[in-house]
Amino acid sequence: MNRPSENITISDCTIGAGGGITMGSEVSGSIRHVLVQRCKFTHSGQAARFKSQPSRGGVVEDIVYRDIQMNNTREAVEFDLAWRMVGPLPPPAKVLTIMRNIQFINLTGTAQFAGNIRGMKESPVQNVTFVNCKISAQRGLVIQNAKDVDVSGLDLKVAQGEPIINRDAAPPPSTQPSVPPASPRP
Repeated sequence: MNRPSENITISDCTIGAGGGITMGSEVSGSIRHVLVQRCKFTHSGQAARFKSQPSRGGVVEDIVYRDIQMNNTREAVEFDLAWRMVGPLPPPAKVLTIMRNIQFINLTGTAQFAGNIRGMKESPVQNVTFVNCKISAQRGLVIQNAKDVDVSGLDLKVAQGEPIINRDAAPPPSTQPSVPPASPRP
């Protein structure tokens, strides 16, 4: 707690259960400069997982998952800054967890869900980039409370629904005729 985890390389792992390779939930001391490379995930919960709670604070940044293969994971990626919110809950930190600058390079394979990128309204996940990623999933990627998520390098094929669901997107303009404002009284 309150000590950084940084300059870490995780290579050549085969994972067949659990939550994949996870950053958090204890992030109060910050996690930075982590490289996860050449790992295989078969039937695990996730390949890449990030979790925190409002009480934790800390910064999670400059994380790279590269050359990752998935075989039927539950989710390809999961970001959850309000993870496991069961009471009694401690009060929020003065500065909420900051999660930024995350890259997925050559993340390929199959998953039940592409996953979630879910920050908090007061502290959105920032700067997530997919480069040369090819995922087949039953359902798409949900993005909520996130800024600067670049999915241009994500080839996502889904069996059900839309591949990318952006819950922060503005609703489409109303098709109802607008009502003119009332005239001022003389």
